[in-house]
Amino acid sequence: MAGALGNEDCGKLYMKRRRLLQFIVGLTLIGGTTAYAAAYRQVEIVAPEAEQTVHDNLGRMRVEVTVAPSLARGHQLKLALDGEPLDREWRSSSIWLEGIDRGEHTLRAFVIDGSGKVVATSAPVTFYMWQASRLFPTRR
Repeated sequence: MAGALGNEDCGKLYMKRRRLLQFIVGLTLIGGTTAYAAAYRQVEIVAPEAEQTVHDNLGRMRVEVTVAPSLARGHQLKLALDGEPLDREWRSSSIWLEGIDRGEHTLRAFVIDGSGKVVATSAPVTFYMWQASRLFPTRR
């Protein structure tokens, strides 16, 4: 029978269509333009690590973000701490934050284009800020 597909061919066609649909849906979920969203295959917070405890009495910490490929011209990183976007953007993937209160926090990184539109995002990372207490000065 001419034109009929065997089981193996049907399976390959199904997988091709499924990958294409996941790609299109992924672009929609990111909210980015097709050209930019497809370009960033990795946006990942590598420091602090998930579930890491950061020890700093002043609430300072270094954030490292891996972006692949590197940021396009006009694109910047923006961070959100506990769901609230921070007030500035960065071109560097190594970022210092200050004034973080003790306790559990969630951090997320976004790549934004020149108009401020989010074109890629990282998975959230939960970390803990530890600060000494006057009530328990010897506790570590």
